[in-house]
Amino acid sequence: MIYAVIFIVILFLIAAIAYICYLVWQYPGVSPPLQPEHTAEIEIGIDNERLKTWPTLTYTEAMSQDPRAVVASCCYICHVDYEEQGEDNTLRLLPECGHLFHAACVDPWLRRRQTCPVCRSLVMNEAMQTPSAEMIPMEIE
Repeated sequence: MIYAVIFIVILFLIAAIAYICYLVWQYPGVSPPLQPEHTAEIEIGIDNERLKTWPTLTYTEAMSQDPRAVVASCCYICHVDYEEQGEDNTLRLLPECGHLFHAACVDPWLRRRQTCPVCRSLVMNEAMQTPSAEMIPMEIE
């Protein structure tokens, strides 16, 4: 009886060692670092001049301007309630997605990226990115 138990334990150890060897050989331990496929597509944020032209508003103005802003009661970045700070805080409503932030919180993000910090949607559509001086008018015949 004791020999049967020892035999089963030895058989189990051999199977476990074989399985570990299989895993080591099948899956390499170190994976290569993730590299961006196209290094030319480095994301550039919004410049200061364009960011200064975007309107800043109060919480009540944002709620009346866009119904999506009613959902937000605090800044997603600093988590401070908009109503606690009163009407003296300046907020920025992102036009494409309707997310609301303190201008001081979201402006550094927008200087580095052109996406919303919450949903990652593009903040500016193509018409907003191209200055009107660079737009070529189409002639309709």
